[in-house]
Amino acid sequence: MVKHLAHMRGITPWVTGIRYAASHVLSLSAVLLFAVGFMILAPLSAGAGEFTTGGEVFAGLRVYPDDAVFGNRAEWDLGGRVDLMWRQGRTWAVKASPRILWDPADPGRWQWIPFELWGEGRAGAWRLRAGRQIFSWGVADAFNPSDILPTRDLGENFRDADKLGDWAVTLVRAGDAWGLEAVVIPWVEGAQFPSARSPWSLDAAASRLDVPATVTLDDTPYLPDDARELSFAGRLRGSFGDTDLYLVGHTGTARAPVLTFPTVGFFSAQARATYLPLHLLGLEGQTALGDWVFKGSWMWRDQATTDSLINEQIFGPQGIDPQASQGVVGAEYLWFEVLGGLGDLSTSLEYLWDTGARESNLATYRPFESNLALGVRYQFNDTAGSWVEASWLESLKRPERFAAIRGSRRLWRNLRAEVFAEFLRGPDGPPSLFYFFEPNDRVGILTRYAF
Repeated sequence: MVKHLAHMRGITPWVTGIRYAASHVLSLSAVLLFAVGFMILAPLSAGAGEFTTGGEVFAGLRVYPDDAVFGNRAEWDLGGRVDLMWRQGRTWAVKASPRILWDPADPGRWQWIPFELWGEGRAGAWRLRAGRQIFSWGVADAFNPSDILPTRDLGENFRDADKLGDWAVTLVRAGDAWGLEAVVIPWVEGAQFPSARSPWSLDAAASRLDVPATVTLDDTPYLPDDARELSFAGRLRGSFGDTDLYLVGHTGTARAPVLTFPTVGFFSAQARATYLPLHLLGLEGQTALGDWVFKGSWMWRDQATTDSLINEQIFGPQGIDPQASQGVVGAEYLWFEVLGGLGDLSTSLEYLWDTGARESNLATYRPFESNLALGVRYQFNDTAGSWVEASWLESLKRPERFAAIRGSRRLWRNLRAEVFAEFLRGPDGPPSLFYFFEPNDRVGILTRYAF
């Protein structure tokens, strides 16, 4: 990918570029300071709180068996994560979880990320936390329209991207009858995109479509003039027996990018990672009835902007609707001690919709226009903690489907192995995103050693 300051009006590129670089410098400096402080204070832990350590090292390989795939036929995942925690009773806590990832076959996939790096104070049912945090909102399994806070790592798993953590301040109340989570995120850090050699990159899509132009990506976050980096979000919970209801709101900027093309020529084109305004309000909830769990979520989104280029490219006839609703309804059944008590089985069926996805294209990726999602997981009651799960996602409007199967087992003490296979099927031509990346079936193995 091509990385440089976005071409924006006035001093905006310098301000955005400095903030973008400062975020990473702050991340590294904070991790180093915490590590040094931890080594100094650890011997004093008996009288100054409790220190705990943990983490994992991992090694994995993903292979794309289809010969039509452009780019790498294999991806390596080598690295590890360290978890450092200090607690002073239930009043104060500090945590750092830096992670390193390395792919010897692709220099573009080297990264280090402080997944979590925060300090917090508690008073009764209230908690105030500041630093880098991971957010997980929503009650569904396949897709949560309320889970709009995290910055995603699209380079590692384009279909189901991991969360990278975001700098934020949160105020949380955790109570039995009601709870509250208020979040302030000061800036847009920007998603991680696939490397240029990845089968999920723009280069791969251009090669598959036989586009003669060279396609590059400027992944420095770009915001329209009427968008603001500062975002506010809240989630209010009410609990009534076995039922939880949530009221969700957000105003600020979306963390999921779209692609705009300020410069397009016959021999070259440059895409820009663009982050639209997002004002959201919705309801979600879940209730348990015996061995059944019923879930539902509905969110109204407003992403309108006065930017003429975005209105033409993103909200045009083949783009998305600036006002839209997203939702999920589904049920999960828990079947305990099946097959003579050998294990427990859980199954879930969900219907997903998005009224804003006029067409599914690469620049305005909105995958769940009208889909069914089926998931099955079997947990073995063995000493190795074995499990196997399968998932199926089927579009009800276009010939698009995704299927995956995974299994995991502990091999020795804290060493686990996971194997998986993923299959992607789409139509014979655009505008479906599945068409751009249809050959990207992949199989892989990942081993983890926890310490």
